[in-house]
Amino acid sequence: MIISSASLQQKWQFVKSHPLELVAIIPLDAIYQAARFFMFFRMLKLWGILPRFLKPVYVVLKTNGLEKLLIFAVILIFLVPIPMILIEPQIVTYTDAIWWAIVTITTVGYGDIYPETGVGRLLAAILMFVGIGIIGTFTSAISTYFASSRHALEEDHVLDIVNSIKKIDKLTEEDHQLIQAYLKKKME
Repeated sequence: MIISSASLQQKWQFVKSHPLELVAIIPLDAIYQAARFFMFFRMLKLWGILPRFLKPVYVVLKTNGLEKLLIFAVILIFLVPIPMILIEPQIVTYTDAIWWAIVTITTVGYGDIYPETGVGRLLAAILMFVGIGIIGTFTSAISTYFASSRHALEEDHVLDIVNSIKKIDKLTEEDHQLIQAYLKKKME
């Protein structure tokens, strides 16, 4: 196997930039294993970055009532299996019933466990409709999030243009059209 110099250089760069990880993987002695403690500091760094990436997730969950639908779905996943154990001959344990509920609500439907009674099928249909509702609401929430962030970017761009009105002779034709469209929309 021939290793290219670029690949070797990338590997060496990784080793130079991650010395604690290199020491932590050496299984020679407990002293070297203690270097794993320094991985904790990497986790703290991640903890500092995490809120930046969780904010869009939180905004999407708050859009269109998605968080309420997800809470409702989780409650159903844990409540619907209780009667399923009692009425379905194929579902014997609570864990099997939860597995069936998760598979049904996610609309996967493996078919390994399925309801045979009318009441069981009715409960399955409820879970299916909730699962379809989650998919639709999730799609709608993501679309709304991206549409609103695009609108906010356009609005910010227009405000930047208006703030720099002193340089009106340097505005492009596209900038003029954008300002006109924005003002027409605000006048309506």
